[in-house]
Amino acid sequence: MLKATGISKIFKTKRGEVAALAPCSLEFGESGLVLVCGESGGGKTTLLNILAGTDTPSSGTVECSFGKYYGSFVFQGGRLSDSLTVEENFQLVKRMFPEKCKDFREDAERFGLTPLLNRKPSELSFGEVQRAAIIRTAMAGRPVLFADEPTANLDEENCRMVAELLKEISRERLVIVSTHEREYFDDIADRIIFLKRGKIISDSSKAGGEAPSAEENTAAEPLPEGGTDGEVNGRADSGINICAPVLGAKTAFWLAGKTLRRTAVAVALTVVFLAVCVFSLTTFSNLYFSDDITSTIAAVRNDGSAVFELKKDHISYGSYGLNMIINGGDTSPVTDEELEQFKEDYGAVFFYDGNFDLSVPDATINGIPVSRIYVSDSCFLPVQYGSADLDGGIAISSVSAERVKSAYGIDDIGDMIGLQAGGFTISCIYSVESAAYDSKALPYEDIEGLEGRVVMSEEAFLQRIADACGQVCNLRKSITGTDIEGTFRFGTFSRVKDEPMYFTPVYGEDGPAAGEIYVSERYASQNGGAEAILGTEQTFLFAGPDGKFAPNTFTVSGIFDTAYTEYFILSDGDALDLALKYGEWRMNGNTGICLPEYSEGNVRELKAAGFSENSYITENIAEALDWFDSLGSVLAVVCGISGICALAALIFYAAFAFARCGREVGILRSFGLSSVRASLVFFCQLCAAVAAALVIGAAVGIASVSAWNSAAFAAAGAMTVYFVPLCLLVSLGTAAVAFGFGALFVYLCAVAKSSARFLRES
Repeated sequence: MLKATGISKIFKTKRGEVAALAPCSLEFGESGLVLVCGESGGGKTTLLNILAGTDTPSSGTVECSFGKYYGSFVFQGGRLSDSLTVEENFQLVKRMFPEKCKDFREDAERFGLTPLLNRKPSELSFGEVQRAAIIRTAMAGRPVLFADEPTANLDEENCRMVAELLKEISRERLVIVSTHEREYFDDIADRIIFLKRGKIISDSSKAGGEAPSAEENTAAEPLPEGGTDGEVNGRADSGINICAPVLGAKTAFWLAGKTLRRTAVAVALTVVFLAVCVFSLTTFSNLYFSDDITSTIAAVRNDGSAVFELKKDHISYGSYGLNMIINGGDTSPVTDEELEQFKEDYGAVFFYDGNFDLSVPDATINGIPVSRIYVSDSCFLPVQYGSADLDGGIAISSVSAERVKSAYGIDDIGDMIGLQAGGFTISCIYSVESAAYDSKALPYEDIEGLEGRVVMSEEAFLQRIADACGQVCNLRKSITGTDIEGTFRFGTFSRVKDEPMYFTPVYGEDGPAAGEIYVSERYASQNGGAEAILGTEQTFLFAGPDGKFAPNTFTVSGIFDTAYTEYFILSDGDALDLALKYGEWRMNGNTGICLPEYSEGNVRELKAAGFSENSYITENIAEALDWFDSLGSVLAVVCGISGICALAALIFYAAFAFARCGREVGILRSFGLSSVRASLVFFCQLCAAVAAALVIGAAVGIASVSAWNSAAFAAAGAMTVYFVPLCLLVSLGTAAVAFGFGALFVYLCAVAKSSARFLRES
């Protein structure tokens, strides 16, 4: 039934090779008690391990007519799993052979183990452990039972009980026992094999004759193959179990949980270092895969602003002089056609950047500083007092109102509704919502700019432009001819008397009428003199926001004296008309659009059309993005270090787990499980550890978004970080790679030793 041909075992040591078992050949029948005797170190355990398949021979083969799964092993010292109770040790065999496993309760009762079923092996005596180990092994119902020194360290009573138990099993199975305590087995053994220094000295049956060797039995019939389940060697025998053992996921996780106490240190370290690695990579990838447009939107929203503001980026018109005229500022203006289209498509509101003060009654108060005017008939910012319908009036911020309320002699800013500021009626007071007012992280000029936002009706705005046209100032850069000939300015006649130094009339006292123009004496002298130029028509080409030239013709009706040749005087109506079309308030990057309601898609469309964000925290956003870019290399190094630490933790886990729970692996492999299947318990622990690390690391990484924003706000005054879902894929990928490496290390540890060595060293 069991045949060993030319088997031997040589161990390699530092001092050279040691022959633990000399070449030998043996045959065994289907039942009976075979005793392998000899002195300690004589090769008994080696022979048993090779016959059982728990160790591989250096040469030779072992065959069994029952096929691959023929043996089960009782190891020296019992080698029960210390992580399980006695009953759970029995249940482990039941789980591996759910349909072909003998019940343990009858044998446990007969050999006095029933009261001990709920105890751990460490709470039992040597004899009790050994008896439990024999019962556990016999439960598998394998055709062959191997027992290595089953009576070692037992008292006489326990020795006899163990010998009796093995003899009873041998009546139906082949039982091969190695021992150097022959006195308990001599009378009951059916065959005795004696080894000395790795060599078989004698091999005799109970009748006293020599047992036939495999070499002598050359004419023996070939060993029959194992039959199907329930049929062995052609005969029905339901008591024989030659089925392959199973270790399902449920059993593997059950055993993983039971052994977790012994591997808790390694599992905890693995979870910690993997969680740090996942957190680092989640955070890094969240920042790395972030989009500048979405980051900008996040910064505006995080700061509490309800609107999104944009200006058109610089556009090159092909002519240096033309570029200087139109792109005098950082950005290029928006045309009237574009404004109308943006109003229709996005509900956009036009804005103009201009620095002036809205005067208040008390002369000691400087007034309300204005840095940005929104041209809208209704207030789209959060209304605190008054009506959103401006009805020709203006809306100012609550912060500005608080600062100047004493000038009005009032205690509640709500009482400012209906009062005048800079010639405008205050129709609404809106609340300023910004993180800047909580932490004061923004520079003062940015906060002042935030406070200085004023919403004006279109009527009020046009009046403001008309008033500006009445001042002696540079309202518009213009050019003459198709080539760039010079830069010209124009003003209105309404301030001539107030500025005699610059506007002293020479011809014409009443000022120009509509369609007329006053020119300077120098300009007149350059064009034939006063008499020649008076009454003539002069055409000027004005460059519009779209870079195209628009001709405007005026009749010269007067001449004035000024130190600046490029000045002209127009009627109030013509000056306002030119200012609205070509004035500096439209040029040099002073204008843009505000989106009271917006989506990321809208912003992306406008970005594609040449716009960029232009709120009061524009510079802070740029600084925050640059700050994170500078951290990129640092975060990459942190990710690398954490990855190396996680890899080291996985290696430590694999080594530590097998060192602490190698006995369980040896037990599983001794019942016929492969090294990979036997290590499934550690794969389960590793899977749980990686899953826990993934959840912890990813959760902390996502939660760190707010922490990064706090750091960015403190450093640059803008919170640009947002959650990028792609970072979760990176986290999952990291976890998968970690599990792959961990599984590889577990596999390498699993195949590094035989099951016999695992049990011997555990």
